[in-house]
Amino acid sequence: MKRQKAMDIARALHLPSVAFAVVIPLALAWLVLVSPALAQTENSNVGKEVNEAVEAIGQYSIEQKDAALADAHKLMNKLDKRIEVLEAKIKEGAQEKYSSSLETLKQKRKELSKQYASLKASSGDVWDEMKQGFSNAYDALTRSWDNIEEDLANDDA
Repeated sequence: MKRQKAMDIARALHLPSVAFAVVIPLALAWLVLVSPALAQTENSNVGKEVNEAVEAIGQYSIEQKDAALADAHKLMNKLDKRIEVLEAKIKEGAQEKYSSSLETLKQKRKELSKQYASLKASSGDVWDEMKQGFSNAYDALTRSWDNIEEDLANDDA
């Protein structure tokens, strides 16, 4: 399909067939070899950013509760987007294979939401305990995430 589009573009531009024979294979090679590496780098950057956000939340005092909750909310939105991307990445034929893992990941995300609600409702005397609960829920979600990513990487190998 991509090759057909490339051929249509080349015809529209009246590129000589020699240029077409060289340029298109190079473009396809770039798509196959470089694009996945760029996507992996992007995922690594997002993962690092999310980990830094969780660490920052752990440093907030009760006086900084509003900022901690805002950061936690942003963090959960990023996680939701990453889960959507992960689900899209899993091919239709492999959905059955990963359905249990995805369900576990979604359960961990729900637990994170519960911990967020507890964090939001907490007062000064239990603030540190609630931050720890949020952090623990995030760690459990991360372990589930890592397991799925590892399985996907092994399937691609």
